[in-house]
Amino acid sequence: MYSHDLALFAGLATVGLAVAFRKPLHAFAAYLAIVLGRRFAEGDRIEMGGVRGKVLRVGPFTTTLVEEPLPEPGRPADAGKPGGRVVTVSNSALFDGPVFKDAGDFDYVFGEIALPLKYDVDLRTAERVCLEAARAATTEVVQEARARLGAAPRSFTADDLDPRVYVRLTDNWIELSVRFLSRPLAVRELKDRISRRLFSAFQEEGISIATTSMEVVGMAPVRLEGAAPDDGDTSPQEMQ
Repeated sequence: MYSHDLALFAGLATVGLAVAFRKPLHAFAAYLAIVLGRRFAEGDRIEMGGVRGKVLRVGPFTTTLVEEPLPEPGRPADAGKPGGRVVTVSNSALFDGPVFKDAGDFDYVFGEIALPLKYDVDLRTAERVCLEAARAATTEVVQEARARLGAAPRSFTADDLDPRVYVRLTDNWIELSVRFLSRPLAVRELKDRISRRLFSAFQEEGISIATTSMEVVGMAPVRLEGAAPDDGDTSPQEMQ
């Protein structure tokens, strides 16, 4: 009887330990997969566990990253939000979802500015203004990236690094999306520089940003007819 109780206690203790150490064991198994499988290493730019950034350290249980902004739904790699925080992510995130790793040492991202314009806009003028503003702000980073492109095989060419404007038609306006190249942590700064240039250029060219506000252009006359007053005057009343 005593040996039966001891075996039962040992079994329960084993189950308890397995539950208690499940996450650390899971994380350590992921560490072995990262190291032995060469998934990523220090200096790589990855996205894991909902965090995007540059790998500072890969430990037995956690990976430490310097955070970079995550994209918003329907937007490209960066939405211009600040980053720079040091974040620790459990290695077990390797098994919980996809892990994205930037290829080669091409340490650049594409940012985007979406501009809703009225349908009466001169599209060629608006596109020219957008390209001029983006090129003026990104000339240096584009030249730098072209010099490094040869060392990082990619699916695009040097010409793809230049700013581009894409057009999309919506129910309310024409949307021009200005795509530009940036260093990972400089997207917000470039967006600010490009936006300031666009604001001044749009004012000079008379280009208006579309909004969802309503514009009242007029009101029809309102005619009110009611019962005749007591003094016998039965003429209708009009209110303009």
